[in-house]
Amino acid sequence: MTQCPVQHADKLKSSTTARCPVSQNPDNVNPVNNVPFNLSQSPAPNQSISLSTKRQRSSIPCATSSEPDLVDSSSSTWMYPSPQQFYNALTRKGYDMPQDQMETMVQIHNFLNEEAWADVLRWEARWQR
Repeated sequence: MTQCPVQHADKLKSSTTARCPVSQNPDNVNPVNNVPFNLSQSPAPNQSISLSTKRQRSSIPCATSSEPDLVDSSSSTWMYPSPQQFYNALTRKGYDMPQDQMETMVQIHNFLNEEAWADVLRWEARWQR
């Protein structure tokens, strides 16, 4: 007869309860997309370099325009975060990322989103009549 290889009796029980690493007031977060209502463009505490606050318009349409910080009202498409907002989000989530790489990280983030959207459109085009 085979036995379970895990020695359950030897495992230590955690002395702490798992919880979300982000301490945030749920009233400040949009329940639709779990993004804070006011995305800060201010430097994070202990930030050593200045990051761009310029945002790029996405080609991805947004179904609702009730999120002014995330949607470009002139075209009803999503707005990508600025490098400063991206860094603030990572910091808020507990990640220690190299500040000088934020521009590149945002470019990659935006590129991947646009390519994924293009894939969705290509897939849907196959089934349109």
